[in-house]
Amino acid sequence: MSVVYSSDLSKANSSELMSAIESIISSSDKMASQIEKFISESKDELKGGGYDAVRTKMSIYADALRKQAKICSNLYGNVKSANNTMLNYMEGYTKLNDSEKEEIRTELNNAKSMLSWLEEYSNVWVLDKETNEKTKKSRRNGSDYQIESYRKIIEELEKLLKKLEHLKEEDYSAFEMISSVNTDINSYSNCINEISTSTFSL
Repeated sequence: MSVVYSSDLSKANSSELMSAIESIISSSDKMASQIEKFISESKDELKGGGYDAVRTKMSIYADALRKQAKICSNLYGNVKSANNTMLNYMEGYTKLNDSEKEEIRTELNNAKSMLSWLEEYSNVWVLDKETNEKTKKSRRNGSDYQIESYRKIIEELEKLLKKLEHLKEEDYSAFEMISSVNTDINSYSNCINEISTSTFSL
């Protein structure tokens, strides 16, 4: 079962968590740049095996920070893309719940039956006031307004039913956008595992 609220999607795009992710991206890139700048500029002043070992170790930290920034950047972009994809899919509906499919299908069938009846003609007896005689005449069951109203109801119900029938796969597709950062996370994890808190090897 899939239930989607447009308000949740809109709030998620401007949430504090998204702001925090943006902050992590910025700070990670800045720290990585500072480390890389130190590594580059220290080579002329700080020479020797010990300093080279320190620079090697620091480059691992810089790489980890770059990967962290990339993960957060991809996650940020993918979350927004997933949310916007679902908002576009909803086309103005405030809520879509695919457990309501059968209920909507029943309403649609009832509306179609009613429209069919409204468009049919029935024989009715009409009393002529002057002659006081009854005449059988064929008359449509529904007015133009009633028929047009039911056509619009059917159109809307068909649109909603189609949305509900494809909601699960659309929701899954949007989630796949977010889960696609798994590769980046694994890369980051491997990078972190390379960082040891033990003494530097010269």
